[in-house]
Amino acid sequence: MFQHLKLGGKLETFDAPAETFAIELENVSCNYGSRTVLRGINLRVRTGEIIGLVGQNGAGKTTLINVLCRLQSPSPGIVSGAGGDERGNSTAGAADRGQVRMFGQMPPQSARGSSRNSSPNTYGISANFRARIGVLPQETALYEQLSAQQNLQFAATLYAVSDSKKRINEVLEIVGLLSRRSEVVSSFSGGMKRRLAIARALLHDPELLILDEPTLGVDAQSRHQIWNYIRKLKNSAKTVVLSTNYLDEAQALCDRIIMLHEGEIIADQTPAHLLEETGTCLEIIGRKSRDSRESREISGPLVEQLLSSQPGVKRIEVTETGILVYLGSHTNPEELVQLLRGHIEIQNFRSRSPDLAEIFQHFAVSTSQNSRGLRQCQPRPCE
Repeated sequence: MFQHLKLGGKLETFDAPAETFAIELENVSCNYGSRTVLRGINLRVRTGEIIGLVGQNGAGKTTLINVLCRLQSPSPGIVSGAGGDERGNSTAGAADRGQVRMFGQMPPQSARGSSRNSSPNTYGISANFRARIGVLPQETALYEQLSAQQNLQFAATLYAVSDSKKRINEVLEIVGLLSRRSEVVSSFSGGMKRRLAIARALLHDPELLILDEPTLGVDAQSRHQIWNYIRKLKNSAKTVVLSTNYLDEAQALCDRIIMLHEGEIIADQTPAHLLEETGTCLEIIGRKSRDSRESREISGPLVEQLLSSQPGVKRIEVTETGILVYLGSHTNPEELVQLLRGHIEIQNFRSRSPDLAEIFQHFAVSTSQNSRGLRQCQPRPCE
């Protein structure tokens, strides 16, 4: 409930506007043969929110994007039980498949493969649904021998865009390509092609944008230009799902980051919270003094013995050149280095923020500990 003070000193009480969601997934799983690529996904994305989707190759990102685009339907009968997972048969009902709501609506029953020309593994895609989403795939997929304007005119015809000439000029202006609209795409740089593909995704003014690695293979200047376009989308209340492998990109653009690992969500947090949870990375290069054996064989246990009882030490990891110590935000790394100097010959050290691989490793290890009931788990070096 909200209260508003009107003229004359009278308080007016009214209800807060209802929260709306562009995407709602409930217990969604997908299989390819005997392999499960998504397992029990639960996800809500608010209207106007930008979420980042990250994960290693094979984590399920592409399958999840296909589900959102209705190119892939959830698989039936992944039922979680005390004895593990049990796969149902093809007669499982809609509830067994999990629920996918886009813009607050479930797909119509006739769109679940019941059409004579439909695949049982895909949804039907109505014209109304296509008009509400825009997709930028990893592959730019432009017609190289056509001009930028001709590429967009073809897409405008498919989407029945009204006053297409005006709208094409608008989106070309947004991505900074209006002056190049008559040039053939084969003459464009990689960054220009990516920007044109974004213009095509924006052409029909969709409510939801799904961007699969939008800055893949572009230079630094083009990356920042694309970031600016995505920020403008947020200002216009568009919902964006952004698949990325760049931590700086996720930090710059995303309200939340969804981490996928082996088909499951292992983290759903703000970029700042992910960094804080992982901790500052203290990187130490050196070997134990007066000992010729390799540091990776002896430094880890020694450092763990020295630092495990120190407040703020989250995790210790052995690397090829030394050790990584992950620290809480209020821990002074120089004090720990001084503590170690009497036992280890430190050649160099530095304190830095963790990269995306290290953040992912932290949450993957934490998930493994929780699922197996282990109190301690020695992490592998980050690759």
